[in-house]
Order: sequence, then structure tokens, then C-alpha cells
Amino acid sequence: MKRFEKLLEKLNAGDKVASENLEHLLRSVFKERELHVIRELYGIGCYARDKKEIGAELGITGNRVSQIHEKCLVKFEDFYTVYPEKWPDEWK
Repeated sequence: MKRFEKLLEKLNAGDKVASENLEHLLRSVFKERELHVIRELYGIGCYARDKKEIGAELGITGNRVSQIHEKCLVKFEDFYTVYPEKWPDEWK
């Protein structure tokens, strides 16, 4: 399981601190469209939607949403590698 999915588990478990930290971290890492895709796919602050629905809303294909999603996961891991001091200790 990737680091991002582990954080989402904490978020879904109702961990308020994790939720606030994750929101701040997401805004630090992702561009607006990437953030929209991540939120919609994982249901962060909304109901989760599939890639086809998100793509229709953004005027792109579901395949392009998949590409953005994969890019985001890599970007998230890279951010951790470059800026480990920005991560709360309980997430390391």
C-alpha cells in the first residue's frame, strides 16, 4: 500500500488531525486540477466518483484522469522524499 493510501485510511477513520494535515499537504503538492481529481476519486470532502464521471466534468477522458491520478501518486511520494521535514512524525 502506498503512503497516500495509508494517509487516506487515517482520514477515513475520522482522524481530525490527519484530515487537517492532509488538506494542507495536498495544497502544497498538487495543482488545482490534480487536487480536484484526487478529491473526487477518493471522496475527500465529497462522495467518491469514478474516472469517467470526473473526466466528463473536466472535459477529458477517463483515461486522462487515470494518467493524472498516477502522476499525483508519484508526485506525492517525491514530495515526501524531497521535503521529509514537512511531514508530521506520525505519517513517516
